[in-house]
Amino acid sequence: MKMIDSFKMLCTHSPCKSARWLTYLFSYLLFVSISLTINSNSFAGTITLATGGNAISADTTSAVGGSGAWTSLSGPSYQEAFSKELSLGTVILTIPPGFEFNVASTVNVVLSAGDKNANKNLNGTSVGGLIATASVTKTSITFNITAQSKGNAIDTISWQGIQVRPTNGTPLAIGNITSSGSSGIGGVSNPNNFGTLIEVAGIAVQLAYQTQPSNTIAANPISPAIVVQIQDKFGNLANTNNSSVSLAIGTNPSGGALVGTTTTAVAGVATFNNSSIDKAGSGYTLIASSTGLKNITSNPFNIMSSLANFDAVEVGAAPATKLFTKLVGVGFSVDIIALNSSNGISSAYTGTVTVKLVDASTGGGICSSMLVLQNISVTSFKSGRMTVSLTYSNAARNVRIRVNDASAGVTACSTDNFSIRPTGFTSINSTMTNSSSVGTPSAVAGSGAFAMTADTGLAGYDGTPKIDNTALQAHSGAIQNGNLIGVFAAASSGAASASSLIYTEVGNFRMLGSIPTIGDNLARGIYDDSFTAVDAGDCTNDFSNTLTGGKYGCKFGITANSAYFGRFYPASFTLTISSLIPACSAVSGFTYMGQSFTATATIQALNGASTPLITKNYNGIYANGTALFAAVNNNNGVDLSSRLTIPAGTWTAGIYTLNTTAAIFSLPTTAIADASWGPFDGMLIGVRIADPDGITLNARDMNPTTSGTCISCTHKALSAATRMRLGRLRMSNAYGSELLTLPIPIEAQYWSSTYYSINTLDSCTNIPASSFIYSNFQAPLTACATHTSLTGVMSNGRATNNLTAPGSGNSGSVNLSINTSTSASGSTCTSGGPAVPATAANFSWFVNSPSAKATFGIRKTKLIYLRENF
Repeated sequence: MKMIDSFKMLCTHSPCKSARWLTYLFSYLLFVSISLTINSNSFAGTITLATGGNAISADTTSAVGGSGAWTSLSGPSYQEAFSKELSLGTVILTIPPGFEFNVASTVNVVLSAGDKNANKNLNGTSVGGLIATASVTKTSITFNITAQSKGNAIDTISWQGIQVRPTNGTPLAIGNITSSGSSGIGGVSNPNNFGTLIEVAGIAVQLAYQTQPSNTIAANPISPAIVVQIQDKFGNLANTNNSSVSLAIGTNPSGGALVGTTTTAVAGVATFNNSSIDKAGSGYTLIASSTGLKNITSNPFNIMSSLANFDAVEVGAAPATKLFTKLVGVGFSVDIIALNSSNGISSAYTGTVTVKLVDASTGGGICSSMLVLQNISVTSFKSGRMTVSLTYSNAARNVRIRVNDASAGVTACSTDNFSIRPTGFTSINSTMTNSSSVGTPSAVAGSGAFAMTADTGLAGYDGTPKIDNTALQAHSGAIQNGNLIGVFAAASSGAASASSLIYTEVGNFRMLGSIPTIGDNLARGIYDDSFTAVDAGDCTNDFSNTLTGGKYGCKFGITANSAYFGRFYPASFTLTISSLIPACSAVSGFTYMGQSFTATATIQALNGASTPLITKNYNGIYANGTALFAAVNNNNGVDLSSRLTIPAGTWTAGIYTLNTTAAIFSLPTTAIADASWGPFDGMLIGVRIADPDGITLNARDMNPTTSGTCISCTHKALSAATRMRLGRLRMSNAYGSELLTLPIPIEAQYWSSTYYSINTLDSCTNIPASSFIYSNFQAPLTACATHTSLTGVMSNGRATNNLTAPGSGNSGSVNLSINTSTSASGSTCTSGGPAVPATAANFSWFVNSPSAKATFGIRKTKLIYLRENF
């Protein structure tokens, strides 16, 4: 501040704008900045740590049992980094927890180095002189700095006479002497350490168990290993002591011998890894000893017998693990294990045992009471286990291995039970032995019950076979596989029967099997997946009779395809769709006898289920039913079936289909009118299925041989009554002017039981011009001078053949007839051209070929008297 004031004064007497004065100002500010930086302790001094405190014996503690001896330290010291680093104030050294300073010891702070001019040094002290005598408490040492170093003096201070000791014998303490206070020394950078104090164990005087002996099987190493420590009087580990330590039995309840008694300590720790006692007993103790040290006795512990139990497991497996499913007649091996009371393997056991296969479902679950199935030969134990082999020739769903040592009085069964299953069913038999498409035995599909037996040939098999319809196969050429419905009863003496099985389809079926080594996962028509229930997870989910990962399949079934069983036939037929369409279907239709009409029918072959299903396999050679058609008029009991011709339909996938336009009711064969001439305006046409198994059509409603409503109906009508009539054509003579068209009347007639009447229902018949035959032209009418100009469809039984006018001078006559045969005859004058052969019109259902005469040039009228009134 004074320099700044002086600078201001200079500015008052000199021109401040001068560059020289500006340079002086910046130089001064730089000096001030450097000075402030140095005085702010940006540089820390050097600490020389106190020595002598790195191994302070716990025996010197001031606590009870300690000697209270003090340990003298050399130093510490501190050198300034620059002059005036240590500012005015107190400097305090603090002892770490677990230690104390000697308050009776004089602690001096000496100037170890500095300026030769004492006035420049801390507190004006000469080098080697006493700066101050410190104030000492148990936890701190304090002195004051009353004058800083000056000029170029960089001072070093040293503490002399510091003594320390631990405050407790244990736990062992460690820590650093640190500094504080109001002087600048408090700003020393971390770590603020003026010396490390370490308390170490005292002189070794005793032993202690770090790990006590525990309960162990006789002759087995005591585990975990016994560990003994060498300690000082406060219980601290004497980690520099490597003495020999020995064990001996103290309390010896059974006269046991100790193995593994001596070992050498490492860093104060003696570990006994292989100590064992050969005899069982309760309350053993061990005594640990070492020369010059106090002995120590362990806690009581027990040595247990090497045999407490037995188990049977898969070869090489651990105790209490699973035994897997086995096969009848296939040898297998298991390990018998001797167990100690901790359920570990008793490797020292060498006793003699008997081994048996027992039925675990007997004896009320008590091992010793279970029924013996087979004795098993044995071998001697080695390391607590032995392997035994056996083959069991019967099936058993729940077995265990029982082991007995009579001398030790120990009987035990295997932890796990297992099953010994058949490799498959040896035969499948049924009452349905017919594999053909006809004959017996036979049963109704869907309702006819029959029996089947699945046999293993093993008296011990008492399982319940199941049916897998995915492995059922219908006869060759079948449309679909049916389902086998029903269940088997539990087997007795190895054979299981099902007495009320039902097969839903027609024909034959068989149950599929597969050689297990080829298709372990393929379905079997008859199988058992529950006999091995005790082995859930101990077998594979298939039919394998080959080991996979040490396991067989849980399931077994038939190992080859069975024979075909049958024969099965439909329960009934039902007419689902049918119709009769008359040849002339306008208004109230009719058909002329001998004329084709349309017939349709759909018949289903059904099984006997409560909800019947179509038996699609009623097909090919298995469709033995024939559709037979019958006709009767007004249910009068006169069978007209012999005159009915309907082409056969076809059976496809259980459905009979008829769709024909060639159905015909034939003309009568008598020349004289009788009952066969009709008319049959109430004709019913029905169908029945003639099947060798006596299957009938459902909902039958007609019998052609029974008058009136039938009681024992044989047929099902295809439709309501239809009209069937005997028909003929009538063509009348005509005459008229050669200058005019000449109409020739034509009628369609039917036999009405006593005479022919006009068939007013006929609005269908159409006689083409090519069916009219012209013959015997009489001059001067020339051949084909006239011809048919217009014909029409019958309307209410009437039609007209209009002959064209032959023209002036062409009077005369011509004979006309209609060709109703199936072949052409005569000639026709089509469109006024030359005579050409007539075509085959095929109106063969008309019983005649009508004829007439047309005469031109006659002008008479049909009227006898005519009068007009005006």
